[in-house]
Amino acid sequence: MPQQDPGRIGLAAFFLLLCASFKPVEAAEATAANNAEAYATICALVAIAKTPYSGPKEDIADSDIIDVIAAVNLTAGGQNVTATAIEGLEKKYVQLDESNSAKQACTQQAWGFCKKGAKYSKNHNGKEVLLKWANQKLKKETTNQLHRPAREAVLLEDDIANKDFSKDVETVRKKLKEALIGKEATDSVAKTIPLGKTRAGTCSSQAGTETENIAGASLKQDVMRLCGMHTGDSSGGLKVCAKLENNPAVALTAGTDAQTDWVKFRDHCDRVSNAVTLNKETINTALQNFIKLISQPQTTSFDKAFILGKIHGTGNTGCDGDGAENNNGRCVQYKKAYTKAAGTTIPWMVALREAAQAIESVQKKANRRHTISMRLRSLKQALQTLAADPDKTTATQSATKPQKTAPSAKACRQHNTNTTCTQNNFKWDGNTEDKGT
Repeated sequence: MPQQDPGRIGLAAFFLLLCASFKPVEAAEATAANNAEAYATICALVAIAKTPYSGPKEDIADSDIIDVIAAVNLTAGGQNVTATAIEGLEKKYVQLDESNSAKQACTQQAWGFCKKGAKYSKNHNGKEVLLKWANQKLKKETTNQLHRPAREAVLLEDDIANKDFSKDVETVRKKLKEALIGKEATDSVAKTIPLGKTRAGTCSSQAGTETENIAGASLKQDVMRLCGMHTGDSSGGLKVCAKLENNPAVALTAGTDAQTDWVKFRDHCDRVSNAVTLNKETINTALQNFIKLISQPQTTSFDKAFILGKIHGTGNTGCDGDGAENNNGRCVQYKKAYTKAAGTTIPWMVALREAAQAIESVQKKANRRHTISMRLRSLKQALQTLAADPDKTTATQSATKPQKTAPSAKACRQHNTNTTCTQNNFKWDGNTEDKGT
């Protein structure tokens, strides 16, 4: 193999070095994925906030069951009670005549319950179960057995009213929307930088000034402050948070609408987040992860904390988005007013906490509703069984009443005279007072 001249090798290296030194200087920009961790952390919260919430489904129609119980209860009182209750459907209890049989059968507290039964009977006239009750002359004991589940149903109905979670469901929806897009009516515009303002001023407390800082108003705006395009960005800066299928295309300047870019990040958050199960624990865990991340100081002097994303240099120029490599300044700095309290009071975080509390309330009420529903189903079944054979339950109860037990042989042998035997309810088998058993 021919030997190369060492001098020529050195000369070639010299020319390579010389060429490299004359390489054109490009504008400094963010390195791709500098904000990947921050983006993934806030994405988990975006995925939560954009999840539709409808609340648990009720597996039993409580109102239908209560109506049946109420109708059977009225019908068992006699046809006249049901008829007068139907006539009084539009009346308040105090408007009923004292001689009204429905008023005599129903207390003022139970009048609403009785009206449910009357309405059901009116709408289901001729239904087999109601006719069966109406055509029977019930024993008092059977009537009492019937009224017991009816009275319990009245109490359960009141309990159901107190466990209505529809308002809590609306609160959850409202707070999730508030966390995601703030005070915006719809998710249709993303003007992150207001007219006359700067990125550094609205995204951070530039030089310690918090007057214009609006960070924390919504998850939407914080994602855009963290990841949105900056004037002069090329390939690296466009991927500061993540590599999207379509890079951001609208630079964040005053009054500019970057909604198309927000939609890219919003939908991409589903891909970098776990499947969301909306509950209090899920929300609280995501919030704790977020607080843990932003509370870590980013300078040796520990004066730059509660910042999402990388600061630019010492951070004194704020989150201007115009930093050098590895310190891109694409960030969100939260005001001290939000971070001095335990857990922070960043507006969208407060909204998510309120959503979590409402979800917990929904679940507790739903669990109680389910218990009530199962009990109502049991009461309805008891009435149906009683309707099938009103005397059966009474007969069964009579048949199972405790009976006096027969005297044991041992107890009998303890009495060895006719007198003591008969006095203790035993039968004496003998011809004389003291001869026998």
